[in-house]
Amino acid sequence: ISGNRTVRLANVSLRNKTGTGICLTYQSQLIANNVIIHSCCLSALHLTGGSEVSITNSQLFKNGRNGLCLREGSKCYLQNTFVEKNQSDGVVAHGSNEGEGSVIHIQLPEIFSDAWNEKVNNNARKAVVRENKGRGIFASKNAHIVLHYPLSKLIKVKRSKYEKER
Repeated sequence: ISGNRTVRLANVSLRNKTGTGICLTYQSQLIANNVIIHSCCLSALHLTGGSEVSITNSQLFKNGRNGLCLREGSKCYLQNTFVEKNQSDGVVAHGSNEGEGSVIHIQLPEIFSDAWNEKVNNNARKAVVRENKGRGIFASKNAHIVLHYPLSKLIKVKRSKYEKER
């Protein structure tokens, strides 16, 4: 997908035995819901040139390289998505020598163990990155990973700290 285009994918399964599942370049956008990208020779998703992807209720697994790779100021939003069992890194954001680095936003699960066990129930899970052969989540140079922690977890932590002080 190239050249400042927006593409929507829903309810599909993709694999590419000779390359990348989906490659976005030159400020393209992908909105993916209930998409499975697996068994690709290279990465499931590769973004460059300020491209942007929003992935919801999806799975990126068993790919030859990374589950998700961002370069050159690209952005990604992961929610209710599993990135697992890839041959290299699960999620990697590379910075650039000039301009802004790539940014990945990941919605963390309410309770990790429950999220890992609830693959069938999409409403019960948030983004989970696990069991990749390389690093799980990695950012280089001026790239950023933003982890969104559930508000209910923060409230529980604050309450329990307050109760201990009483």
